[in-house]
Amino acid sequence: TKKKKKKKKKKGTGTNERCKFKIGDRVAARFVNKPMGMLAEYALVSTEVCDVVPECLSAEGAAALVSSGTVALILGDRIREGDRVLIFGAGGGVGSHLCQMA
Repeated sequence: TKKKKKKKKKKGTGTNERCKFKIGDRVAARFVNKPMGMLAEYALVSTEVCDVVPECLSAEGAAALVSSGTVALILGDRIREGDRVLIFGAGGGVGSHLCQMA
């Protein structure tokens, strides 16, 4: 007789699992690997890369912050201690984040 294999429940699919978000929360996702797909109207992302948008921040502000901030972090990872860096467009989103990180 063959034994039936029990299917493992995927993480985060159970009904008793707690979620850090409530219905109606405004959320913004950080795209941590590459900024690909950041301009999509809809995206399926893990809750691990999402945060609640504060009430004081508009949807546009949240989108600008996570997109430019993510790109700045990706670029900043390439910079090593002792490197000399010239930041063009320091008044823009990515450039202003890089200046704050310097």
